[in-house]
Amino acid sequence: MESVLKAERKKKINTKSFFSGFVRNEHLCELPESLKSRFLSEKLEKLWFGLKPKKKKPSIIEPLLKCHFLTYFFLGLTQLIVKTLLIVGYPFLIDRFFGISLVVLFLLETAYDQWYMFKLKILQLQVETALCGLIYRKSLKLPQVPFGKILTFMTKDCHNLNTSLRRANDVWIYTLQSIFLIYLIFRNVGLAVLVPLFCFLIILPQQIRLALKSKILKTKLLQTTDSRFKLAQTVLPGIKSVKLNKAEAYFGEKLHKIRLEEVGFTHKLFLLKFLIASNASLWICASFFPWTAIFLKDTSLAVIFYLFQIYQILGHVLLSTVPFSISQSAQTLATIARIDDFLQSGEVPPKAQAFNKTPQITLKGVTVAVNRETVLRDISLDLRAGLHQVIGAVGSGKSFLLKTILGECRPIRGEVLVQGSCSYSAQKPWVFASTVRENIVFGENFDEGRYNRVLHVCSLQKLDLDTVQSLSQGQKAKINLARAIYKNCDVYLLDDPLAGLDYATRRLIFQKCAAFLRGKLVIFAAREMYDCANCVVLEKGKIICFEKFDTINENFDHQCPEGTIEEDSVENASEETQLLAKPLLGIFFEEKIKLGRVDLKVYKKWTKTSGFPLFIFVIFLVACLPPMAKIFDSSLTSWNTAQTERKNVITRHIALFTIYLIFVVLSTVVFLIFAKKASIKLHKLLSQAVLNADLAFFDKNLSGQILGRFSHDLLVSDEVLPFLFYDSCQTLFSAIGGMIGLILVQKIFIVGVILLIFGVATLRRKFLSVATDLKRLEATAKSSIIDYFNSSVVGLATIRARNNNSLFHQEFETRLDLYTSASFTYLCTKSIFFISFNLLVSVFLGVTVTRFLEPPVIQAALFAVQILRKGLLKWTEFETNLVSVERILNYSDQGKIKSKIDKIPFGISPKAKLGIMGESGAGKTALLFTLVARHGKVSGFSEDSIFFQSTVRENVDPFRKHRDAEIRSVLKTLNFNRFVFDLDEELFDLSEGQKELICLARLVLDNSDFVIIDNPSVFLDLELFSGRTVVVVSHNPRILEQCDKIVFLSGNGVWCVA
Repeated sequence: MESVLKAERKKKINTKSFFSGFVRNEHLCELPESLKSRFLSEKLEKLWFGLKPKKKKPSIIEPLLKCHFLTYFFLGLTQLIVKTLLIVGYPFLIDRFFGISLVVLFLLETAYDQWYMFKLKILQLQVETALCGLIYRKSLKLPQVPFGKILTFMTKDCHNLNTSLRRANDVWIYTLQSIFLIYLIFRNVGLAVLVPLFCFLIILPQQIRLALKSKILKTKLLQTTDSRFKLAQTVLPGIKSVKLNKAEAYFGEKLHKIRLEEVGFTHKLFLLKFLIASNASLWICASFFPWTAIFLKDTSLAVIFYLFQIYQILGHVLLSTVPFSISQSAQTLATIARIDDFLQSGEVPPKAQAFNKTPQITLKGVTVAVNRETVLRDISLDLRAGLHQVIGAVGSGKSFLLKTILGECRPIRGEVLVQGSCSYSAQKPWVFASTVRENIVFGENFDEGRYNRVLHVCSLQKLDLDTVQSLSQGQKAKINLARAIYKNCDVYLLDDPLAGLDYATRRLIFQKCAAFLRGKLVIFAAREMYDCANCVVLEKGKIICFEKFDTINENFDHQCPEGTIEEDSVENASEETQLLAKPLLGIFFEEKIKLGRVDLKVYKKWTKTSGFPLFIFVIFLVACLPPMAKIFDSSLTSWNTAQTERKNVITRHIALFTIYLIFVVLSTVVFLIFAKKASIKLHKLLSQAVLNADLAFFDKNLSGQILGRFSHDLLVSDEVLPFLFYDSCQTLFSAIGGMIGLILVQKIFIVGVILLIFGVATLRRKFLSVATDLKRLEATAKSSIIDYFNSSVVGLATIRARNNNSLFHQEFETRLDLYTSASFTYLCTKSIFFISFNLLVSVFLGVTVTRFLEPPVIQAALFAVQILRKGLLKWTEFETNLVSVERILNYSDQGKIKSKIDKIPFGISPKAKLGIMGESGAGKTALLFTLVARHGKVSGFSEDSIFFQSTVRENVDPFRKHRDAEIRSVLKTLNFNRFVFDLDEELFDLSEGQKELICLARLVLDNSDFVIIDNPSVFLDLELFSGRTVVVVSHNPRILEQCDKIVFLSGNGVWCVA
């Protein structure tokens, strides 16, 4: 976070330090107000809310147009005027030998191109930033957040919109240019111009029909991407369970199948574009020569050559550029429709709290239904200050009762009244990537005395306060509870926060917590009975008992000592609290990144992903295209007015065009095969590396960093990198051909070409080092955005309970500004580089036109520098975007899971039941993974087991190995059949206990001989695993008493076997 604050304080780029070494966050420039996410998000949100009451089906496209239409239209208008003037200007100056004027025109063109691309990129950043901010604000209001879909919004959908912004103006610009081109043809041939127009109109509907198919393909592609992101986000939190079950191959294959489908849709879209372009080229050639042979028999060579140039431009505009723009618009409509559906989703009602000195919760005849299932029935309660316990079995409705009080669930009948501010502790522990203290304080004002008392209450004195990355579930549960009670509120809703702790620790923390919250209204939900004055018993969503006791256990009078905390228990209490005093959570985890240019080994590995021979074949085919195009264009020079000769020329020209088109088709098809194989291989390398990594890898790498590679980096490797490579190779080979042609005209140019290449190489070397670092910062910032969003989704109920969404908006916008700043700085740097490059090239062009004033030499030099400029831009973009491949391949070097314990001082008899217990952080999980590594087929249950938002059958029997009767029998044994009757029913809004039962049912059905169960919070009868070896970690005496042997682990490495 310190680096972010430094970046915000910077007023401009420090040029000296910027270009003298590696680039870091502190070198990023301050964003102008027009690019700051808060300004853009609030503006778009205001326009969206203003539109919703006016229309039944509002669309986000209208607010976006209100924000940016005038700017975008102005850019399109300038593009039309300038490019039309250039079409006329260059031939005019070349024909009249205005050499210096040509250089000036070239400089003006390059300066305009840089200005136009800079302004267009700024507009793209504004749209992307505004949409991401609006989507995040909306997600905080949803009852269920579709994580996969939102991640697709922030990556592929935003990329799709950016592509559309580059092309949307092309439709009307090229339409007007087409009219001008038709006029030029009419001046030379008269009404004969109607013939090619009729030919174009014949094929144009077919081209548009192909273009419109892209909307269907794009929708399917985005939905498939949603599924892949959703699966990845489901697997990552449950990675421990994956490894306990040795299910890496299963989930790797599942991800691979979705990926194959996704890449298939991606390349169908590319093939569709190629088909449109090929149809255009074929029809241009097929219609031009018959037209000239029949209607322009007596036309001179110069006019025919001139007409062919215009005809090509007109044909590509009408048959290729316009359909491409329509295709991109259709894909954009698919994106807009998805975003509209998301923004119109139902929201959790805002919390209406009546603040009063006396806290009170009143429920009158409350009935709550979730997905047509009634979870609470006719609940009536009147609770005042004091400690109230809600107990009940799994699925009795405890969590739903607390969520109803909190406002997360809306009753279908009855009334809920809450007086006083609320604090909430969710059943599943939630911590974010920061220090322990920031997790506990969570944006509140820092009170050192209260903070120290909370550490004492939750037994956190001996915990390392620097990070939460490697904490056990028990330690996370303590922090989760500490966060809830640190906030000074009137009402505390605690949803079974001690379930993952051992019996003695649970009792101790409960007693100290009850004393600490004396005088507050506390509702404590649990599955076991604690000493409590008021007890509500739930069963099947109904209150079956509400007891009030006159006296309570004297332990409740245990006062939490104030000012008696040991000094060593708060060793970090004196650290700086500057961030905590501000309205920032400080949820930031910097990713270690490499500095400098991309290593050569990354290039080699990327070329090998689809096979080195295929890569060489692609290069060969691309290298053949420029000379073949030159031969094809020069064939018209043999045109003769004699009718007999003209037929031979037409035949030869068509033959050359056919050969050229075959090479184009072959090179494109081979290239798409290369790109497809590379995309599939990179994803496979990434998924295998993550799934097979050591658990320590997940302590060092946040989920958002991993998901950033699965989303942003794979997007670049799929849809950006291959086409930059193809285009840059094609243009650079053309530039080489142009330079060779220039040298052949005048050999003295070899000196100028060498000097030009040397100057360009020097500039490029300096730029690439800086630009590559900026691309890494951009990718890292994107991962930070994804990680923060992922963290927000997991802790959504806790966040909403704070009733201060603006705090979380600000944190998200800080990360968004960092990403935008990296992109903006990269854009500025690229502009500086290309301005310098264009000045260098203009010197070369100036020498050419002043030394040689012949039009062929000037035209050759102009073509060479223009194509060189385009090729260098593409190749530089390719090299900087190769950072995404580098980030993916960095994970492929991770080692596989290793045993944490070398020697185990006890044995496990076959078919025996072994119990393991110990304090939090004693090494129970390390022992389990050592056992996993030493056995063959293993089935396991973990505290963070994987639960799919799918059907009962998909969760309990993912491999489809068991009959319905077997599944129902296991569910009945686990007492889960009372909640689910249809095995194909979608599961939504289950409590953590219900999810555990589903995962345990999966474990019971598995037929492996060795079973590992890690700390189940529900009671489990080990007789369900009769005839199998069972190792269970638990603090529940009812589970441990079923074991043949019990091992106790302590934090100092002492083992006790009983």
